[in-house]
Amino acid sequence: MLERFTDTAKDLIANVKDLVMSLNHGEITNEHLLRQILGMENCLARCLIIEKQISWELINRDLDNLLQPDDNASEKPVGFDEYVKKSIEIAFRKLDELNFEWLNSGLILLGMLESGSELTSRLLKSWDFDTESMTARLIEIGDSAGNIEISVEMDPRHLKIREMSGLISGDLGSVLSHACELAKTYDANEINFYHMLLSLVFMASKDVIDCQPFDLKRFDLGKVKEIVAEKMATDEKGEGKIIFHPVIHDIFRFAIQEAHHLGREEVGLTHFILGMAYHYPEEIEASLGCNLVGLKWQMPQVALPAQVTDINPVPIKFKPQTNADSHKIVYPQISLRRYNADKSAVILVPRVLAEEWGVMALDVRKDVLTVAMLDPEDQGVVNKLEDLTHMKIAIVKTEERDLRAAFRINY
Repeated sequence: MLERFTDTAKDLIANVKDLVMSLNHGEITNEHLLRQILGMENCLARCLIIEKQISWELINRDLDNLLQPDDNASEKPVGFDEYVKKSIEIAFRKLDELNFEWLNSGLILLGMLESGSELTSRLLKSWDFDTESMTARLIEIGDSAGNIEISVEMDPRHLKIREMSGLISGDLGSVLSHACELAKTYDANEINFYHMLLSLVFMASKDVIDCQPFDLKRFDLGKVKEIVAEKMATDEKGEGKIIFHPVIHDIFRFAIQEAHHLGREEVGLTHFILGMAYHYPEEIEASLGCNLVGLKWQMPQVALPAQVTDINPVPIKFKPQTNADSHKIVYPQISLRRYNADKSAVILVPRVLAEEWGVMALDVRKDVLTVAMLDPEDQGVVNKLEDLTHMKIAIVKTEERDLRAAFRINY
């Protein structure tokens, strides 16, 4: 069976046993395979995870929660559980369906998603994986040219985000840990926004964490307790198997982007608060006394260092041109009806502001944000975008119907 495995896939299956034995676990599960994948070089599955632009910190905490060491060492030989066997079986089936010769770690990852394990499915879906898009990505990458796992050229921006996603401040780490323990007290199966919010405001009220430059006097612990009262427990019991809710990954994506744009070397608590305000504007305004724009105004303005601005050298595609006859700026116009904008751009402009200003964020290149605008001549909106994102703004023109279609697709 192993003769069709790439060397990386063989190493994954062979070496995961050491991890399982170090934890005193009796069986190899999909979650053990995922932990092993994170530490492997030249691994397609690891590249697919990096491409999702999810926080390495949250991924590691998810797996730490699921793979607690067992104090009672098992005397039984370590073997695969039923879901790992099913994952490999599905990987082989996909191998034939895609007409590939070599079974790589990406196919094993796809097999995990379809293995029937409720826990693995919930975990990978929280990391933004789904069968359709993963299959399409594997087809796009293609078969391995021999038993060496195919190399995927990573977007430098994804690699930078991956690097920053594992660098968080001590205060943010403390809030994550507190929220996890809080969720466990309710036997929840997910750590959600409300666990994070209560932990944040409670710890700030006790001066355990530093939320500067935000005004702690405006944090309302009583109001927060009202907001979270019915949101702490989940429909499904955790029974010790707890992971972060997908929205926490979305908040972290925003926080990582914000830290990067401000030239920070780590993701801090203030960046995470901005992400919370983006995804839960009403709750944050009620509890912290400020909306996203107000919070951004309190943030110090720091220019990006040179080495960070060079992470993506691709030039901006859309530049206004001058009409020689009228000397007026002529803005290129595009259709947005089937346009999938860059996620890292979309999260920079909350939908409520995008609708109010008549804009759609499309792409980020270096320190330039490309947006589609109903009225490209509206300098007031351009100024607001610059203040909001701390970036230069490149503009294309769009129509009202296209803009509404883009909102439906991308938000």
